[in-house]
Amino acid sequence: MVAMSNNNLSKTPKLHRFLIIADDVELCAQVCASINKKGGYLTVLDGPRMLRQDFKNELVRRNNVAAKLRPDYVILIGLPDSAYNELANSFKSIPTYKVSTIDEFHKLPVYKPKPAGKVVNCSPNELGLGLFHALKTGQELHITSDSDTRPKTSYGSGDLVVCEDGEYLSQVIAANYAYSIGADLQIISECSKEKSSEILERLYGIYENQDVSVTEELSELREIIRQMVTVECIDKYRLITFITKELPYGFSFPEVPTTHLFTYPDLGVAVFNAFFEEQKGREGIRVAALVDSGEVNASEIDTAISALRSRDVFIKGACCSGATVDYVSNLIELYPYDLLLISSHCGDDSGWRFTYEYTDSENISRNLVVDVAVSISGVSINGKYEVQEYIRFVSLDGVDWNDDEKKSKLYVGKAITDFTNRQKSGSEFQPVKRENIGRVYGSSALKMYDGSYLFALHSIANNKSPIVFNNACCSWHNLAKRFTFAGTRAYLGTLIDVSDFEAQEVVKQLFGKQFGKPLAIALWNAQKIVYGEKSRHPYVLVGPHFQKLSTTRDHTPEYILERLKSVSLNIKKGLDKTDHSENVSNESLTRRLEFVESEAQGIFKRYIKKG
Repeated sequence: MVAMSNNNLSKTPKLHRFLIIADDVELCAQVCASINKKGGYLTVLDGPRMLRQDFKNELVRRNNVAAKLRPDYVILIGLPDSAYNELANSFKSIPTYKVSTIDEFHKLPVYKPKPAGKVVNCSPNELGLGLFHALKTGQELHITSDSDTRPKTSYGSGDLVVCEDGEYLSQVIAANYAYSIGADLQIISECSKEKSSEILERLYGIYENQDVSVTEELSELREIIRQMVTVECIDKYRLITFITKELPYGFSFPEVPTTHLFTYPDLGVAVFNAFFEEQKGREGIRVAALVDSGEVNASEIDTAISALRSRDVFIKGACCSGATVDYVSNLIELYPYDLLLISSHCGDDSGWRFTYEYTDSENISRNLVVDVAVSISGVSINGKYEVQEYIRFVSLDGVDWNDDEKKSKLYVGKAITDFTNRQKSGSEFQPVKRENIGRVYGSSALKMYDGSYLFALHSIANNKSPIVFNNACCSWHNLAKRFTFAGTRAYLGTLIDVSDFEAQEVVKQLFGKQFGKPLAIALWNAQKIVYGEKSRHPYVLVGPHFQKLSTTRDHTPEYILERLKSVSLNIKKGLDKTDHSENVSNESLTRRLEFVESEAQGIFKRYIKKG
């Protein structure tokens, strides 16, 4: 058994006052090696995806990181002119440098030269390992296809970062991350989309196959995933962080605390948010939002309320008939909470399979098949209801969207972009074929009191980075990625169904004896106590291991009121404009404004006015 006595696991490295935003991954790795500041984490973000229709959100997310970090320098590497101009304009008060070669960086005043001859050579396909070795040895990084020397990856650390291949910038971020926490780094082979979907589908439907026992199926799946982690002497490590495309690798290593991060998208933003919220002087948990949809016997909600009240945490609840799709979606997006606990049922919704035939803007005839699930708010404004839509691509021109090999030979071009544009243009663009289907794979709808809630937000918690505990069955699938992209610093969900008793006991442990411990260790301890050493460990964590449940005692009602006032002003500014980003309608903005002002009035009347 691995001992968890080393206090270093609880420490969060500081944030260095550098910000790198890069599309040129090789040059980014060289710059990171040249900066090489010890004792902290160097923040690296990918460049904003300017070809997306929501590119303004891409810019906002990176601007938010800069606003929190307040860097001394910003280095922009290999960005297109459109992205560079937008970001440079945002960072006018910060020294910002555009770098095209490593020689250009070495001429900047921020560079401190290293001793001559100190160079690590690595091949382009071992970028993460090469950078990690350069950081550990204090050398520059030279990337060459002639290199046949494998960089050293093990330095006798008790911790390990395992990064799945396929996203080279993720390897650069993984190297900086492992270096900052004093861990070793390993790269494992990329799992194909087809294989990972098959594994996740078997986990998701584990109770549907009556011919195989759940225990046998879990054991087999655990072994399949374990065999994919080709790391020697992995049992010597006391904690493992998996940076993965989508597979829950940690599920296969119940003997050691594990956690996960997603390689794409916005790994850099997710890691930064976690570091930032654990820096000295941050508030911890001041406000908790608890959602009980009435779908299950949510006894864990009472357990959480009791534990949080004893620590003077302000609790905002949505329960049973109050937990409607409309109210909960506004609560999750706009209320300034630090902790969100959801008790409900999660599962894929029924929907439709639509087949579209059209000629794209490159004059190519297209056949696109998509699955669609829909969630409708029960509240209307001006006779209109807000509709959330989840679309899953099934095939393009007869090629399965999950078939990586065949899709690599398919020319996609403008097919998807044109489809999206035509969909938004109005009702004239209609499918040529419609089918009802019992399940839209990946829709992962949360059941609320009056219907299904399809979570798909760019930001949550009034633009904060909360900890989210989604205690709904099968809530890790897809929702882990969506909540992480929206800004959570830690997400805890389940791979398979859990009973009411199990949910209550895990919450009892996390909010009781394990409170204040690093979350990866707290969850590991909790699952050992609840499940023993069995293969049934359904809870999986996303986020750096060092995050903790901690509280602070402060003037919380005043704090909440100020946050709500701020977002109210922003919504009113949006209503004053005629051109709304992302085609957000006046009705949608009005709906949000009514929620915010109602909550603000409630806080004022109940807490401020009465003193």
